Amino acid sequence: MKNIPKNPIIVGKINNNYNLKGLFNFFFLTNKKKFFLKHKTFYIKKKKWYTILLKYYIIKKKNYIIKIKNLNNNKIKLLNNNYVYINFKKKDKLNYYLKDILKCKIINYNNFKLGKIKKIYTIKTNNIILIIKKKKEIMIPFIIKKIIKIIDINLKIIKLNLNF
Repeated sequence: MKNIPKNPIIVGKINNNYNLKGLFNFFFLTNKKKFFLKHKTFYIKKKKWYTILLKYYIIKKKNYIIKIKNLNNNKIKLLNNNYVYINFKKKDKLNYYLKDILKCKIINYNNFKLGKIKKIYTIKTNNIILIIKKKKEIMIPFIIKKIIKIIDINLKIIKLNLNF
């Protein structure tokens, strides 16, 4: 099938339709939103791959609302609550995806190991990471520069700007 992306990477999720004009709420699963909005071709997978083309987007109170080209009523049901992929190319330079930080070790300002990232929760304002160590759980907002000081994907280490 020509619609199958060679290197699919999840970039977000279409949550539900925003109105009856083919607009959808879109939640990013990456911190590089504008990078992905340059892509015009996205993919959704049900039993098979579907190609969707981005017509435009609107930012409303930190929420992204997207309009899909050539959308008919059958495809509207297909899009709801689905992950959205791009075909990632090596030339697309990006520091990391949220999926890349899973299982990273978390250390604080004094290099004390707090645990490993078990899960990432995506909410409207920012992402929250769930850190687990010996059956104890800590939830920390994933806010770059304010809380997250260093992200080293190669070493699988994230250093926090916190001391606890």
